Amino acid sequence: MTTALTVYAVDLAATTITTPASFITTGGGSGLTQVATKCGTSTGWGEIYGLGTVNAWPALGSIGSPSGNGWLFDVTTLEGQPIVAGNWSATWTMSASGASSITATLTLRFYKRSSGGYTSIGSITTSGAVLATGSGASVSFANTSLSSMSFATGDKLYVDLRANITGASSSSTATMRWKAPSSNTAGSTSAQVVTPGYGNATTLTTTINESIGTPDALMTGAGDGEISITETLSGAYVESTVLGDGEISITDSIGTPDALATNANSNNTTTSTTTITEQVSSAYAESTLSGNGSITIAETMGSASAETVPSGSGSTAITEALSTGYAESTISGSGTMSINDVITTPYAESTVSGSGTITINEVLSSAYAEATQANSAYVPPYVQNIALAQDTFTRSNQSGSFGTSSDGGTWSQIVGSGTLSVTSNEGVISSTSTDTVERLGTGTSTDQVLWSRVQINNTADIAGVVGRITGTGSALSAYKLLWYTNNVHINKTVSGTNTQLFTSASFTMTTGTYYNFLFMVLGSKLIGYVWQDGSAFPTSPTISGTDSSISSAGGFGILANTASSSNAKFDHFYVTPSYVQETISSFDASASIVGTGTTTITEQVSSADASATTTSSLVPGNTPITETIGTPYAETVAAGNGSITITESLSTAYAQATAALYGVTTINETIGVSDATATQARSSYVAPPPPPYAALVNDMYIRPNQSGLGTATDGNTYSIDSGAATLSINNNQGQITGVTGLT
Repeated sequence: MTTALTVYAVDLAATTITTPASFITTGGGSGLTQVATKCGTSTGWGEIYGLGTVNAWPALGSIGSPSGNGWLFDVTTLEGQPIVAGNWSATWTMSASGASSITATLTLRFYKRSSGGYTSIGSITTSGAVLATGSGASVSFANTSLSSMSFATGDKLYVDLRANITGASSSSTATMRWKAPSSNTAGSTSAQVVTPGYGNATTLTTTINESIGTPDALMTGAGDGEISITETLSGAYVESTVLGDGEISITDSIGTPDALATNANSNNTTTSTTTITEQVSSAYAESTLSGNGSITIAETMGSASAETVPSGSGSTAITEALSTGYAESTISGSGTMSINDVITTPYAESTVSGSGTITINEVLSSAYAEATQANSAYVPPYVQNIALAQDTFTRSNQSGSFGTSSDGGTWSQIVGSGTLSVTSNEGVISSTSTDTVERLGTGTSTDQVLWSRVQINNTADIAGVVGRITGTGSALSAYKLLWYTNNVHINKTVSGTNTQLFTSASFTMTTGTYYNFLFMVLGSKLIGYVWQDGSAFPTSPTISGTDSSISSAGGFGILANTASSSNAKFDHFYVTPSYVQETISSFDASASIVGTGTTTITEQVSSADASATTTSSLVPGNTPITETIGTPYAETVAAGNGSITITESLSTAYAQATAALYGVTTINETIGVSDATATQARSSYVAPPPPPYAALVNDMYIRPNQSGLGTATDGNTYSIDSGAATLSINNNQGQITGVTGLT
């Protein structure tokens, strides 16, 4: 329930901190004492002190931050309670001393004070208030609706009063005064704040038992409590909603209905549990949880689905025994999903946006299992199975160094004197004034692909990654992918001398936001990609060029150059000797991964197919498939580079594998009536291709045999400018015969 709360200002110092005056809840007093704040002939913003002050009026250009000189409700009444959403209002009796009145805009602001910090609840403003000389007049602060605010142990309600003087007094000794009661134990309406009250809206325990024909049972409660519904009915649904924290339990034995339970918990102060049990012929069980907790659904039904959606962290478990239906579960955030199905003609579907694990187990006659995991955070899209070096910075907070990296290596400061720390699983370099370069480990490589998530906190900062490092201090040689002056740059340092090699088009980095830095140092090729975290990988490099000044193998690291009051943050750092896209492994059925995660599907089916596809024109891929099936086929197509492995044990089927460009194809079959087909085009190159460049012309001659050279790979056509010859395509080769003259 909600408890009304009106507080009265008194001229008495608070106890927790002594700079503000106090609020009390006992009324009935009368206002007699004038508490003065000096303003003189000044204009502009300043604060009216709860205990008064003789300090000069600051005449600020803006309202300013809380100072602790207002009023504090210095009791434990609100601890563990929320002030509910609703209207706030106030009255304050004000006057001026001196020879003339003062005109000002008055703003009353409300905060939650927590260990010296202030969290805003909202404010009420009165414009054009005239503070006359004499005993004063009441200033009203009209009803204003503000959001709720929860108070933990030690939290207090704090209020301050700010004035923007637009019409100054003519007296240099003038003051602005508020009218306090004569007693500090009985407040007055001359200085009061009326809040919307505190506490949860409702605490309830509700039980409903129904035996009905065609109805529904509906129960909605706002606050904390428990709802329990038991129904025996033929055509209806059960719905229960709790706003706040609590438990929902629904048991159904019904013909054509659904059971719906929703638990909304925006404060995340407790853990909520939702349990639904159904025995139905055509229905579904649905449960939604906002906050943290667990959802369990158990169903035995004919044609239905079980669906559960949590927003936040938690676990979801669905168990179904049904003939025509599906089990669906979605998690937004982190958590674990488990689906177990015993079904005739359905599918199990599970989707995770974020990090987590999906496990689906099915025993079914004709169906498919589908799992999709999308995860754009923390793991780079270009990572080889064994990195040259890596650091996630996931460890205890520490200062003075980065400590031991996640691969067991050590960071060395080879240039500069910046201050290092690890805070909230982020590497921080601060107060550098000049370039600070940190090298990870002692490993070296000629070809390197470096990736890190980088954040700046001042637009004057410089930050990025450094590759092919040799030497230290003034003897440093290295290539650098950096951001500064609203551009991305590739620079080189040779024996301590810096040179700016290439500069991108204008590129803005927002302070406080992470950006991905991917730097490919491959032979003489220098290629950089920079993109905001959470956005799509760029379709073309942000910056690129060639340089042969530094050709020997070297190390790898990060660079920051910040102002004395700023810092740069690094979250994850990976280095590999080449570029590799995600690896899809151990899949059958239809499986796809966007990002990085773990997806496992196991099927035992009589009529089905297993399909796995990796499409990657930039980088190698790897797709293994293992199946035990009755009448299907296993098919995998890889566009790009990589290896394909298929192992099958089946009675009537075929295994087909196709690799375009470069790769390895292996097929092992034990089959009754089938064929094994393996096709590989262009296996002559062993090394992966270079990163994509915008080629001027391109023709690989991979097309049917024909007279003439036909249309090239890039869409262009051939023409003979001089001489004469016979042109043709034969076995994916361009041929020129019967040449006459210079052709």
